[in-house]
Amino acid sequence: MKDKGIRPPREGRRLPRTTGSRHNFGIAPNLLRRTFKASEPDRIWLADISHVPTDEGWLSLAAVRDMTTMEIVGWSMSERLKGSLAVYAMRMALRNRRPAPICHSDRGIQYASGDYR
Repeated sequence: MKDKGIRPPREGRRLPRTTGSRHNFGIAPNLLRRTFKASEPDRIWLADISHVPTDEGWLSLAAVRDMTTMEIVGWSMSERLKGSLAVYAMRMALRNRRPAPICHSDRGIQYASGDYR
């Protein structure tokens, strides 16, 4: 293909924009300070959003993970990256487990918005 100058088609497979940390919402303090250890389950949860490529385009996946057991305790998936994605993942975690006193995430707008906090 290189010798003939042939390139595969790029059908909108660009990586989606991820964290939008330029917003006017308050930022929660970093209680972990890079100490990623927990003494027992349901003490510290980690929350993040990833993007999963599929044949039909990208899906956004929000997950809440228990730091001690590394189990996913809540998740949500959508074709669109919206604040509700993080909210639904946290709601699932709260339904399934005893609430953790600390939930650590990035400073993205999905986690700083009023609905999530």
